[in-house]
Amino acid sequence: MRTKRALSRKRTAAALLLSMLLALLIAGCGDSGREPRAALKKFLKAASTADAGVSYQMLSSADKKQMDVKAWAISTGKLSGMVWSKNLHFILSDATVAGDSATVEVLIGDATDTTNAQDVRFLMVKEGGVWKVSYLKTAAGPMRHVETGGGLNWSNVAFGSGSESTAKTIVYIIMFLAIYVFYAISVQRIAAAKGFKRPWMAWVPVLGTYLAWKIAGKGVVSTILSFLPIVNILMYIYFCFKISRACGKGLLFGFLQLIPVVNLVVFWLLVEHVEEGVAGAEPQPA
Repeated sequence: MRTKRALSRKRTAAALLLSMLLALLIAGCGDSGREPRAALKKFLKAASTADAGVSYQMLSSADKKQMDVKAWAISTGKLSGMVWSKNLHFILSDATVAGDSATVEVLIGDATDTTNAQDVRFLMVKEGGVWKVSYLKTAAGPMRHVETGGGLNWSNVAFGSGSESTAKTIVYIIMFLAIYVFYAISVQRIAAAKGFKRPWMAWVPVLGTYLAWKIAGKGVVSTILSFLPIVNILMYIYFCFKISRACGKGLLFGFLQLIPVVNLVVFWLLVEHVEEGVAGAEPQPA
């Protein structure tokens, strides 16, 4: 009875942990507000370096109907007083998205002048799943002159790099730590259930990978190969099938571990399968 209760508590804890991981993955992958900002950032960089071919392709269909690529090459930067040059730097805010439309506030200034800038609200439109720049509408709109008082350091914010929000970075760090903890707990439990010495190694970088490979029936060579670029992808695929077999499951569990998010659920099922097998093998009290 105690064994069943313990397993039930483990399942509940696993469900909570997996729910947290899924929520983090959704938060990280659903950050659509950054997509128009990234598209505009690419557009501004291409326009400022006179790459008319790239910047033209990023214009909205309405803009392209009013001018071809040759006309754009001549007119770019001269519409409504916006003049591009290699000295121009930009600070981009995060986008405000409303369906297939978005706006991005951009502070434009010359790298040699830290006291003045132009505040421009760029209009974006989503066409065919891709964000485009509504340049003509943007140029027809108001532009506000900003006196910065010399407080800008353009060298640190070229093309918006200095104003990048840290929110997404924080989400990624939390995701990484959550997944690391999840696999550390999982490998430690499997190692303990199978009677491996020092299951705590699951928490130590590199040693945790070595322990996982030991469970899968391999050792040092596989561990080293797991850290080599490109080769590590093949080693991960190999590991998925080896660990599934080592935990008493077949090819299906190996394939399912290759699917993002699903692999987390499947790996915990392997943990439960191993622990249930050990619990079932223990002699029951009379």
